[in-house]
Amino acid sequence: MSLWRRLKSLISIKNSATEEVIQKSIEELFLEACAIHGIGQKVIEQTEATEKFINWYQGPANLEDVKKSIPLFIKTDGKVSAKMGRFFR
Repeated sequence: MSLWRRLKSLISIKNSATEEVIQKSIEELFLEACAIHGIGQKVIEQTEATEKFINWYQGPANLEDVKKSIPLFIKTDGKVSAKMGRFFR
């Protein structure tokens, strides 16, 4: 992943007068969702799934939506499907 993409996907912080909201990046949410489904780092790295997911995903930055989108994402790439599909059967 390029440095620019990493910088863009870093945690965004929004300050207001009374509170601070910290939002996880799509990358972090994707990795968390994969971990929940038992997908290891080795499979993710072999398929370059993180980079592909970040480029593909257009939804809200929350864990539930990211988790729901992974089965659709897997169908978009043969290599990802071959390695990660078994986790969603």
